[in-house]
Amino acid sequence: MVKRTKPFSFVLENVPGMLSIQNGEMVEKVIKNLQSLGYKNSEYWILNAVDYGVPQKRKRIFIVGSKNPEKIIPPQPTHENFELSKYVTV
Repeated sequence: MVKRTKPFSFVLENVPGMLSIQNGEMVEKVIKNLQSLGYKNSEYWILNAVDYGVPQKRKRIFIVGSKNPEKIIPPQPTHENFELSKYVTV
């Protein structure tokens, strides 16, 4: 979809198990493919929703990219390293 629509920047989200496919080589191939499309600033992060105030522990992989040469800064957790009782719950 990124190749077809050619956005200036993008965020792809998936399960972190994606990193276990081919010992992580598949994600690296995706990054290299995106870089070859002009998204030189491409990388991935593993983020946990609970660290951002979402009332569920849910790790996800985010693949991000931009044609902008400036480094993409991952979002800073708003609820990181809190005691369990400090996390948002339902």
